[in-house]
Amino acid sequence: MFFLYNLMVFLTGFLILSVQLVFGKSILPIFGGSPNVWLTSLAFYQVVLTLGYLYSYIMQKKLKLKTQIIVHSILFLISLIFIPISINLDYFDVFNSESLSLFITIFLSIGIPYFLLTASSPLIQSWFGHSNLKKSHNPYVLYVASNLGTFFSLISYPFLIEIFFSIKEQFLIWSALFGLEILLILICGFFLFKNIGQNVITNTEKSIVNIKKSNIFMWILGGFIPSCFLSVITNKITIDIAPIPLLWIIPLGIYFLSFSIAFSDKFKKFELFNQGSLLFTIILFFVHITSSSNSYLVVFCFLSLFFVSISFHRYLYQNAPDKNYLTLFYLFMSVGGALGGTFVGVISPLIFNEYTEFYIIVFIICISCLQFSKTENKKYNYKQNAMYFIPFIFIFLFGIYKKYDNNSISLYQERTFFGLNKVSESNFIKNNIDYNVKRLTHGTTLHGAQIIRPENLSNQTLTYYSKDNPIYLSIKDYDDFYNFKNIGIIGLGTGAMNCMFENKIIDFFEIDQEIINIAKNQFTYLDICKNKQNFLLGDARIKMKEINNNKYDIIVIDAFSSDAIPVHLITKEAISIYRKKLKENGLLVFHISNRYLNLEPVLGNIAKEINIQSKFCHKKENKKQIYSTGSQVVIMSDNMDFVNNNCWNYTKIDNNNTWNDNYSNILKYMIF
Repeated sequence: MFFLYNLMVFLTGFLILSVQLVFGKSILPIFGGSPNVWLTSLAFYQVVLTLGYLYSYIMQKKLKLKTQIIVHSILFLISLIFIPISINLDYFDVFNSESLSLFITIFLSIGIPYFLLTASSPLIQSWFGHSNLKKSHNPYVLYVASNLGTFFSLISYPFLIEIFFSIKEQFLIWSALFGLEILLILICGFFLFKNIGQNVITNTEKSIVNIKKSNIFMWILGGFIPSCFLSVITNKITIDIAPIPLLWIIPLGIYFLSFSIAFSDKFKKFELFNQGSLLFTIILFFVHITSSSNSYLVVFCFLSLFFVSISFHRYLYQNAPDKNYLTLFYLFMSVGGALGGTFVGVISPLIFNEYTEFYIIVFIICISCLQFSKTENKKYNYKQNAMYFIPFIFIFLFGIYKKYDNNSISLYQERTFFGLNKVSESNFIKNNIDYNVKRLTHGTTLHGAQIIRPENLSNQTLTYYSKDNPIYLSIKDYDDFYNFKNIGIIGLGTGAMNCMFENKIIDFFEIDQEIINIAKNQFTYLDICKNKQNFLLGDARIKMKEINNNKYDIIVIDAFSSDAIPVHLITKEAISIYRKKLKENGLLVFHISNRYLNLEPVLGNIAKEINIQSKFCHKKENKKQIYSTGSQVVIMSDNMDFVNNNCWNYTKIDNNNTWNDNYSNILKYMIF
């Protein structure tokens, strides 16, 4: 029976995360990838998780054990009416609010099964703790299997499930596993029901009163700090260091594994990991402020997160209450975790103009680790901890005043939910000309630049948009052949494409209002080249649906240069939408320059399936020009007679499945 309990909580952890991954991917074509969508989804999952833990606490507090088993089993059987899961859009058009429509959609689609799953893990542990089975004296050991299930879901989704199964197939597989979960609950509930006394009650009526407020605070703090640090480290490595697709899996995997290690009875090295947390966090901070090698920074990010997560989660385990208060413990721990993620993901972008929370959480970690050492050891070693604390204070104060960019002058920066946008300038002399150049970066990704001095060169397009790059060449050839009038551009950047032509009507589709502000106020491309401009704020695919058919001569899709590839903008259905908005013989231009993904065959496969001509051009960096970067571009059109450059070749295809709204897989196209 102990194996069945472990299998049940393992499956629970697997199902909880996997449904978030598959459902999040499935709603992108419908709702887009705007901050409202992300925040609403985050709010739903965290609210329901907390409600699930609250439900398990109330069940344990108010009902006899047999009654708990009956009620929970009946609710699971009722939830079968939502199986198999699918996207329920019955109320999609009822509400004017996008957020409310999404919230209702998630609830109607997966809300009840997800709620019952979140409640099951603590409730099953409580049941196990009040059984007469082996190891029932310590039900917290089941949390090891629960987090192993979550970890397996995290690893298997991009490396197995997403590769071999479409979204519809994933829904069916998830639904079948949910049925297995119900079966396991019924089996375990049946045997438990037969082997307990009639009057077993799992708690006392004054459960919260019997718990010290300081303990509740530490449970919340113990959940808050690792969750907060996870989000901080993930932002650090995926935006500031190496914007590699799927890299976010590593820190999240470390986080889930830390629970399994920390809650294991075999783990005995709390003080070692506590000291390691302090040491590696101080080293991480020092490497960060000295702008050392990114490879070292990544290593110490992972090491620090590993030790901190295990240290704090072990502290939680060692201070977990009696099994009668198990569900209360998990409730407050989940509140702390939700607060940590919310602080970094929602609050910090609103109140901080840079990643200030990194400094805050590092300071809290170091202070907490010193306090843990004090409470863990009866004879507190002040000298030993002073060896860490005093240098840390000096390093921390030094970091507050450290200037990070020595090669350029920072002119402007603003943080949004998409990350930190930074405008900087550099001065240099080349060919006896004194240049002043502004550039826009998002993390480590360059999104455009402009010559400010000499002023007569300000209209010269740079980086991916220079005159010898394929974006410019394709549009110039098309204009010479057709003399086009209307163009739609997905992705604004610095607004450089406004200076590729004049006297045109341009619709710029941009998801980030701050990018529009930067292009208008920090760069002058939009002012010095005379075109009629319209700015459409929001997810490009959603906004494109609102455009009249046959409006554009050209549509440029320029949104694939960072790690956060908006897959829903590059599926067969998305390209079919773009095609409807084009005039006869219209042109689609896909800028697919990316350090980590080869998207050429993705577009080649789609072009073949929808029967449209496509060509590919790759231009390397021209070192003779100022800020000229290499670029890769795919063009599609029903008529390629306008092409007048020998860099264009037919787009490659492969034997992989065509990307569509039901199937896509980034892993197959990663550049290793």
